[in-house]
Amino acid sequence: MRVTIVNQHFNDVIGGSELQSDIIATGLSDMGCDVVYIAPGGSNNIYNTNYTVIIVDKNAVQIAQAVISSNPDIVYWRYNKHFFYRAIKKIRKFNIPVIFAASHANDLEPYGVKPGKNIKGYIYHCFLSRFNHEGFKHVQMLTVNNRYHLDRVSIPSRQKYIPNGVITDKVKFNWPRPYCAWVSNVKPAKRPEKFVELAKELEDSGVDFLMAGDIQSIKYNWLLEKEYLPRNLYYLGPMKLKEVNGLFSSSLFHIHTCCPEGFSNVFLQAWAQGKPSVSLSEDPSGYINSMELGFNARDDWKSFVDKICFLLNDTEERKKLGLNAKRLVNSKFTTKQLINSVYSLMKLLVEENQLQSLRKTNFIK
Repeated sequence: MRVTIVNQHFNDVIGGSELQSDIIATGLSDMGCDVVYIAPGGSNNIYNTNYTVIIVDKNAVQIAQAVISSNPDIVYWRYNKHFFYRAIKKIRKFNIPVIFAASHANDLEPYGVKPGKNIKGYIYHCFLSRFNHEGFKHVQMLTVNNRYHLDRVSIPSRQKYIPNGVITDKVKFNWPRPYCAWVSNVKPAKRPEKFVELAKELEDSGVDFLMAGDIQSIKYNWLLEKEYLPRNLYYLGPMKLKEVNGLFSSSLFHIHTCCPEGFSNVFLQAWAQGKPSVSLSEDPSGYINSMELGFNARDDWKSFVDKICFLLNDTEERKKLGLNAKRLVNSKFTTKQLINSVYSLMKLLVEENQLQSLRKTNFIK
């Protein structure tokens, strides 16, 4: 198959969606597919991949032209709803089937907008989201990485849950004291200030609170000034994938304060290292609760703090929950399962499209 993937590239933007797209592109290429990766806003000259990367500007016309020029059998769109409607309309004129891979809850909301914008910006992005939501009318299949996100939109009617895959390789991380880890890009939707507040509340616990991630909003530049932080909180800056895995591996457990999204990759990274999660409000696919992988406080601050204190003081419970987490990852979230699932779905849609084209040709004749 000739496959074209649309998303920012992991070499340009370190995020879960970009990581999953790279895993899929690499895996499909290894299987013999001819993979072209369209990277809007890309800035790297050398991507060092086994597939072709094409950099385009962030606009619908260039994205559509690059996709069409790559002559794909199928398009895998994982670029949220950015420039989606206009680009997909142009692409579908060439009878190319499209998979929309949702990676955030806002992808499925007509007026979905992330927090952190002023009133004017919020209104503008609400209408932009609604405009691009029309693109779903031109999609053949919707995939979600959170099973709770199935059937949130009625179009397309065909939808499938495909879990993310996790890379488990790690770089050893050393720290002189016991610690909990928070990892994410630092911006309003991730609520890093809640982690700082937590560390302040547990300043005398004898446990450190380590924060890793790229600061993507200037409102959080104060994290760079140690005098503004609790004495047990340390901001480590951006870390690479294997470094994050090492950070989780040596931690007591993972702490998550982000607003509900899709399926944050940091959950899988922590679970793969045998570490449970304590989440302020997010439980993707309900696994934390149903599979006993930690605790979800459901936005109840007192419950959040209480559960963290409980795990800090109960070694056996941490081990039990961490073992549950590792078992789940090994059974449902391997990169091999992800790649095979995407490949099988693509193959099905391509064959269906070819059959429909053949029937249409015979009918005309």
